Amino acid sequence: MAAAKIKFDPSLIEEIDCEAKVIRFRKGGWLRRITGSRLGTILQCNDFDTPFSAALTMAGIYSKYETNKYLEAGSIIEPKIRNYLRTDGKRRLSEALGGIPIAGIEEPVDKFSCNFEHFPRGGRFGGMVDGYVIAEKKRYAVLEVKTAGNRQSWTDDDGVISKVPESYVMQASLYAELSGIDTIVFAVGFLEEEDYEEPSSWVPSEDNCFILPVRKPPEISSWMDAASEWYDEHLVNGVTPQWTDADAEIVEYILGAVNQRR
Repeated sequence: MAAAKIKFDPSLIEEIDCEAKVIRFRKGGWLRRITGSRLGTILQCNDFDTPFSAALTMAGIYSKYETNKYLEAGSIIEPKIRNYLRTDGKRRLSEALGGIPIAGIEEPVDKFSCNFEHFPRGGRFGGMVDGYVIAEKKRYAVLEVKTAGNRQSWTDDDGVISKVPESYVMQASLYAELSGIDTIVFAVGFLEEEDYEEPSSWVPSEDNCFILPVRKPPEISSWMDAASEWYDEHLVNGVTPQWTDADAEIVEYILGAVNQRR
């Protein structure tokens, strides 16, 4: 497993205010966009990241990338799920969308050829989609592919896999809005622990792959407005949100690195 990669630019930091628990910074270069996953983080609907961490990353101050078996399995299985929707799962996809004939699944533009951005005209907003469902001679739905080891967060009160976690709905809704599309399809593959060890052996089926259509919620406009206000308050003004206990490791790293330079 590769070691964690940390990018840190202390030259952007103007002040670390431990009493207020914020970092004041100057803007260097360009500010990163509000992607689908960052939208949920900014609105505090993401358990995997914090607004403080997101602000540091978007300002180019601190970011950490650490691969793991879950990310690696997802990258291997995502194309398997797209191919499944084209072939054995095509009927299920059609039924999930009310019987509409499916013409195909559009591959996402390669991340390296588009500089990791599928929406260059999105202003403050951007990101990358997992593909599109093609029907009625157009991009009919945004495709969002997920892998998960725990079915509970996708299961409703009746024990049916029909619920999409809110942060994922936010993510895909932003991409639907930027694409001018009202329909989203989540294709989620559920993995057992052994599948993470050998993801190339995982085969999608009706038992482990589920197709959940979702309409883009009307709240997307208010979510984007709130995120844009957050962007102005913190990134434009050059001050992070308050850090919390969840950010302790990052704060410790930054304080240690800054003190070493003195």
